[in-house]
Amino acid sequence: MQVVEKTVGYYNKTTGKYVKDFSGQGFFYMDYDAFTNKTDEVCYIPELFDTKYTYADFMTIAKGNANLAWYLFTTVDWQSPETLFNDLLIDEEIDEGGNFIK
Repeated sequence: MQVVEKTVGYYNKTTGKYVKDFSGQGFFYMDYDAFTNKTDEVCYIPELFDTKYTYADFMTIAKGNANLAWYLFTTVDWQSPETLFNDLLIDEEIDEGGNFIK
């Protein structure tokens, strides 16, 4: 599993905008604390879109599976978590319900 940096990018209080930074394979915003503390704060913004994801969004995408939500959060490195979820389905690593296939 990939090691997650504390934060990739930053929130600019002056402009009220999230600034993406390069890490891994692309530019994105990631806030480890916002995810692990399960807050309503933005924890991830992918490279190509300005969609803001919170912990609750990752849980929804992961079909309520906290282990899968954690995996998605710690594995995304530019793409949307929905895309990563679909890739895991295609690769038969998870089922439609978000359960890992052993």
